[in-house]
Amino acid sequence: MSFLTYITEEIGSKIVNIWIVEDDSNYIEGLKSLLEPEDHLQCDAVFGEAESMIAVLKSFSNRLQPDIILLDINLPGKSGIESLVKIKSLAPAASIIMLTISEDPTLIFKAFQNGASGYLTKDAPAQIIINAIFEAHNGGMLMPPFVADKVLDHFKEHKPDPGAYGISTRETQVLELMASGLPQKLIAQQLNLSPSTVNSHIQNIYIKLQVNSGIEAVAKALREKLI
Repeated sequence: MSFLTYITEEIGSKIVNIWIVEDDSNYIEGLKSLLEPEDHLQCDAVFGEAESMIAVLKSFSNRLQPDIILLDINLPGKSGIESLVKIKSLAPAASIIMLTISEDPTLIFKAFQNGASGYLTKDAPAQIIINAIFEAHNGGMLMPPFVADKVLDHFKEHKPDPGAYGISTRETQVLELMASGLPQKLIAQQLNLSPSTVNSHIQNIYIKLQVNSGIEAVAKALREKLI
């Protein structure tokens, strides 16, 4: 069974609600035409800058929450990266995929530090964007090879203090499966654990490695040769 088949079966009849934050009208139309044929994907809202979306999230609180946010980096006013922390505080369950023309490693690392679930360049093929949305919605991390290389390079330049992290055998297994790109539900299936147990292991990993996201955990584990 392919990853995309598995994800769509997991979603079933649920519609994935997507918000777009982008100031290029042509690119917005391209994204909307890309999403329209997909039965499980629905574009619910479009914003030209991050502040407008934040205002809506504040006004409607828990009554109106997106599943996925496609967030441009270079926006009028506050940039996408500057807005990430606030967006995650208002919509903690939303998965945020950064869409940008930049492959700057500093921006990439900062995006994941601030809570992004994925990072795609705007010239990414249509199917890659669709797959990324389904993967992020299912708790996975979108880490294309060029992103992984740049994040690992960052960790080589910013080495943490050495020492034992106390990662257990089970947590190591979870880390290895995270590094292979599996979302939490598939990790649970692979290890014959409940999704909540896997999530607990991941939270413990974050604490022990002193990181804030899955991509940071994987990058640090690889650099420190924990997996």
